[in-house]
Order: sequence, then C-alpha cells, then structure tokens
Amino acid sequence: MSNESRRTATSEILDVDSYALRDGGRAFFLTVKEEVVTLQEAVTGIDLSDALAVGGSRKTRLGSEPLEPLWLKGGPRPLVAREGDLLLELELGAVLNPGLFLDQRRNRAVLREKLQSTISALGGRPLRLLNLFCYTGAFSLAVARECVDAGAAVELINVDLSKRYLSWLKRNVALNFPGTDAVVSREFPQDARKFLETEVRKRPASYDAIVIDPPTFSRGPTPFRVENELPGMVTTAIKLLRGAPGDLLFVSCNDSRWLTSAFEATLSEAAPGFRLTPGSYSLEEFGPDYLLKSAFLTRA
Repeated sequence: MSNESRRTATSEILDVDSYALRDGGRAFFLTVKEEVVTLQEAVTGIDLSDALAVGGSRKTRLGSEPLEPLWLKGGPRPLVAREGDLLLELELGAVLNPGLFLDQRRNRAVLREKLQSTISALGGRPLRLLNLFCYTGAFSLAVARECVDAGAAVELINVDLSKRYLSWLKRNVALNFPGTDAVVSREFPQDARKFLETEVRKRPASYDAIVIDPPTFSRGPTPFRVENELPGMVTTAIKLLRGAPGDLLFVSCNDSRWLTSAFEATLSEAAPGFRLTPGSYSLEEFGPDYLLKSAFLTRA
C-alpha cells in the first residue's frame, strides 16, 4: 500500500479512505452508502493489517450519520495523519469526515507551486492568505509550509461558521509550526459572505491569495447554495486581492448538478481580467464518475 493518504476503494456501496499516520500505521474512514450496512460488515474484505482504527459514516434517508469507530490496536488515542510534509489531526468519532478531504490533495500541491513566485517577491513582508470555509485548515497549512520553507512569513485569515473546526485548525497550525513567529493564524467564526462584505469595506486590496472552497449547500441561519452564492463571492473576493500580477484566487465546489462548463463560464464572467486554469477535477482513485470542480484564477 502507498505511503500516501489516499482513497483505496470506491463502489456503489462503500468508499474507503486510508490515512497514513505520523507514527506509523494507518487509519481508515469508510463512507457507507447503504443504511442497512454496519461498520463491522463494511470492513469485511479490507486489509486492516496495519490499521490502528477505522471510523466511518453512513448515508440514511435523512442525510448522513457518524458510526462508532473500531479501535483495532489499543484504545482510543490521538491520531495524526501525514500529507507530504503536512501533519493533520484526525478524529474518527462523531464526525462525517475525519478532518482531511483527500480529493483536494493535488489542488493543495498546485496552490503551493503557483504561489512560489509571489513568495519570492514578498520583499520581507508576510504573505496574506484568506481561507473561506476553511474547515480544519489544510489549504492554510499548505500555503504556510511553502512560505516557511522559503524563509518567508505568512498571515493566515481563516473563516468558518464552526468554532469546532476553527479550534481544530488552530491545533493543526501548532502541530506543524511549533515555536515559530513566522506563521500568524487568525480565526473568525463568521458567515463567509458577511466576512467578505465587511473586509472589502475595511481592508480592500490586502491579500495575496484567497481560497473559496464552500459546501454545496447549508441550512444554517442564512441558507447557502453554492451555485447562487459563488459568483457574487468571487466578484467581491477579487476586490480584496492586492491588484498585482500573480494575484491568485482558488475556487472549488462539489455540486454534482453544476456542469463543469457552466462552472468555468460563471467564474470567468465573475473575474474579468483573470486567467482561469482548471484545477484537479478528478483523481483516479475516486472513480470515473467523481468530479471535483475547481479552478485557479490568476490576474493576467
């Protein structure tokens, strides 16, 4: 088995994500697509020889529900996954995802590559990243690692409605960058739309890069549907970029009903003067029907 964290199986019944752990061994997270299948039944036929634990979620008629994890070697303990040179804390209990979306792995790597010229031209000031719908901060960690490895400082502005995810993000930052003042991370438990509106009034043209990776929909206090909200968010986010060549906006979504051509056309219309480069739409391990819509928008 590869030393990477990756999806190892996908079918009509089950998706299997395998996470390489910092201290050796692996943790598995299963997405069970049939309500009658238990986690114990789902692991049948999976090679668990190096597994410390298995977590999972199950789709039901009303949505999804977490499953009680199986601890295979010892009792419950903290788990830390590796993605290249990044470390991310995992949780297997009472979650629908353990804290790291593997389908964005390639996009995180490309984001780092695309920011290298911007980092080299910082001239001593920190790079400023705005990460909207930041979840547990994997994109923020990737950008911070690229800056630190190049001898640059970085300021991470992380926005998510969930205080739980923001606390999780803070632990991930501490895990990766202990004892350094080169990484400053600020967390804002706010609606990303409202944050953008406030920020563009107070601090326009102040970011080098922005990540917008929203859910398809949300039933929160102010309902959210990505196809309706994303165009306006992109138009507003552009006003927060510095206005320099190399300004970068990464946008992604998982709305299966939004055709790729329509997604790209929407972004191009919302971001005139920016060059659109398609992101990683699919990874082979996710199967032929899996489509992650994403794009890098760079100021021309």
